[in-house]
Amino acid sequence: MDTKVESLVKMFGENALTDIETNIEPLIKKYFNAEWDAVYQQEFFTKHYELIRGYRKKLDELTGNALNTKEKIIAALSFCWKEANFNKSEATIFYSKMELFHRLVNEMLKNEWTPKQQEHFNTVAVIFRDYHNYFLSYTNHLSQAINQAYKIIYEAILNKEDYSGEDFSKRNLLAKAFHRFLHLKNIRKGFFDLDSIRLAQGIDDKVTANASKSIAFIQLISMASFEYNEPNWSYIEYLTYTKARDVFKQQNDHRSGFSPLLFMFSQKRMHYRLNR
Repeated sequence: MDTKVESLVKMFGENALTDIETNIEPLIKKYFNAEWDAVYQQEFFTKHYELIRGYRKKLDELTGNALNTKEKIIAALSFCWKEANFNKSEATIFYSKMELFHRLVNEMLKNEWTPKQQEHFNTVAVIFRDYHNYFLSYTNHLSQAINQAYKIIYEAILNKEDYSGEDFSKRNLLAKAFHRFLHLKNIRKGFFDLDSIRLAQGIDDKVTANASKSIAFIQLISMASFEYNEPNWSYIEYLTYTKARDVFKQQNDHRSGFSPLLFMFSQKRMHYRLNR
């Protein structure tokens, strides 16, 4: 982060918003060692001032009734998750915004929280920023049988415009319905590849990378998922996720608690929930 932007974050973190708005000139002198007229028209200032000010105002609103530092951290992390969940910005822009917010929280609470609380906030905030809320794993193999058995589910969730007759025979509409259901429940920022994940076909680096960087791993399993006469990509995705979790466990990392959620669907109208 640019040193001038860091100074701006520091100013908003160490001073009350009312003091900044009513007495900004001496604060500019203190944090930038320059006069107000020499600072306020610079690109870094015009680009970041209102954004950081907005974050400070939001933090004041979120933490105003907090009884202790723990409640302030919870409120700040809740905001981080919501920003990530509903983000529509390009990735680099979103990353930059969240970096400013994380730094601001660190400046505001640096004299309040313990090292353990600071570590917790920084770890979880980065997870919310960089990770998918979920990775939805499935296969299109034998999809017609699954679609026939669970027609009542996807017809209740999807619109008729969301699929065609060809989709019925070639695509797992149950998986698409799961994805839509999660969005309807405002659980977004998930990884769902509608076309690329198929048994016996190659799986690219993008898919494996996303499997290892997801908070939840949701897998829809059918009998096709247990076929071993050809590359089993459903199983590879599962292993990718669990191996990443095992590494975190060795490091005593928060992410070691991430756990797969598996649903098994038969060609008949029966399903089971499996937990590892």
